[in-house]
Amino acid sequence: MKIESREREERLRNISMQLRTPSGLTSLEDIPAYQRNNIKISEPTHSSESEVSIYTLTNGNSNIIELKQNNSFLHDNVD
Repeated sequence: MKIESREREERLRNISMQLRTPSGLTSLEDIPAYQRNNIKISEPTHSSESEVSIYTLTNGNSNIIELKQNNSFLHDNVD
């Protein structure tokens, strides 16, 4: 437990030393936080790649869920 607290103190001390100098502050601002923390982010899908479904789920007779292809909110004819 003491080792973890010492490591944390050392990390905080290093960060505070970086923030005291203008060049250290600039280097922190230039690199996004997710890169500094080694977090991988996947590429988002492009807006031209549509993931909209043409199917609709509805409650049919006797509360049975039905899958229909005619989604009335999505159609090719735009007003």
